Amino acid sequence: MSKTKVTELLLNETQGKEKPSKTGRAFADAGYAWQIFLVDFYRRAKSVYKIDFDTFMIIMIVMSHVINEKSRGGPLVHETIEDFFKEIDNLEPGKLGLSKRKLGISNIANILDMPDETARRKLDKLIELKLIQRTKEDGIILGDGFAKRHEPFGDNTVKNFGKLLRAFDKAGVIDLALNNKM
Repeated sequence: MSKTKVTELLLNETQGKEKPSKTGRAFADAGYAWQIFLVDFYRRAKSVYKIDFDTFMIIMIVMSHVINEKSRGGPLVHETIEDFFKEIDNLEPGKLGLSKRKLGISNIANILDMPDETARRKLDKLIELKLIQRTKEDGIILGDGFAKRHEPFGDNTVKNFGKLLRAFDKAGVIDLALNNKM
């Protein structure tokens, strides 16, 4: 269902009624939960890392790249989130096996739709903060001890995402999405 159809559905269901329908209320509850999740995520990124969100997105791109490239050698299976962070922290430059698919400044700039020079400045800031490092062997990778510093943020995000999923489930929008009715 397109955004226009959803909006139309919600408007038609609530016009002339004192209370919105269950569907209208479900979308309102789900929308509210989604907005709260995003605002909290942005706020925590700014608060924890003391950087703007575009710079934080560079961290996310680098982490995604490392995880994706590492998983090409076989699935990364972790019993707990702590195991996941230990795996990330034990990655050694030159031994990552990323040499064929290095991540560079132009890649990051392209993904974020920003000028190369802006991406370079933001990356230099992350290198200065030791959150990211640049190596000849692997390109741009996570900094030493990154996972240990990122673990509380990641753990909190996973917990908040669980709350978001529970709110979506309670509102019934997961079934609607899975059945392609949104």
